[in-house]
Amino acid sequence: MARQWHNTVAHYNTYFNAREKIRLTEHDLRERYTDRFDRVLEIYNYGDEAALLNNGGTMDEVLKKTRKLVDKHPKSKWVDDAYMLMGESYFLRGDFIAAKDLFQFVYSRFKDKDVKAASQIGVFRCLYMMNKLDDAEGLISSLSSDKEFPQSLRYALDEAKAAIYIRKERYPSAVEPLKRLIANTRNRTRKARLWFILAQVEQRAGKNDEAAAHYARVIKMNPPYEMSFNAQINQ
Repeated sequence: MARQWHNTVAHYNTYFNAREKIRLTEHDLRERYTDRFDRVLEIYNYGDEAALLNNGGTMDEVLKKTRKLVDKHPKSKWVDDAYMLMGESYFLRGDFIAAKDLFQFVYSRFKDKDVKAASQIGVFRCLYMMNKLDDAEGLISSLSSDKEFPQSLRYALDEAKAAIYIRKERYPSAVEPLKRLIANTRNRTRKARLWFILAQVEQRAGKNDEAAAHYARVIKMNPPYEMSFNAQINQ
């Protein structure tokens, strides 16, 4: 009964509110992000470190809530998730070193396979944002070869693959993870963006007919004006 009480209070009073702040912050970052159409669009369209610094106040609130959960409900099953949210909060305030340290702590401290895998995706994103591309690619290659990698995190893994291959200009390698992302994305705005990225990638890989077909699909999805305009001129 004591454990159940800790689980209930930790989840509804603390963890849920902290997770919601993370979700809303990520949404706002994507809404405010300004795309550069002269380059392949970013998979992680959060902005650079300078943009993330503006989230300091909100992320401080998340840190307070998650630390409170860990301190007051140490027997709760949400403790590992709380540490993951701490890592996310550091990431979203642009402190990639602290975020990476938290994610690595989670990986070494907890046994749940899903949590450990999620922490490694978190480490990848930090390495990616710090432009440590060889380390990032090495990590994602290791995760890709793990036959027990959780199915629930395959989407995040494909995001990571597409992001690193695009950043390293290995465009043919980015095609398949992008196609899987599109197939598994329900949000129409996000799906249109991924189709546009796939078109850009195919274009840079020399597959102009495939790129033109993807741009045509983007236009039919009625995306934001600037994306539609750039799709038309690239067709």
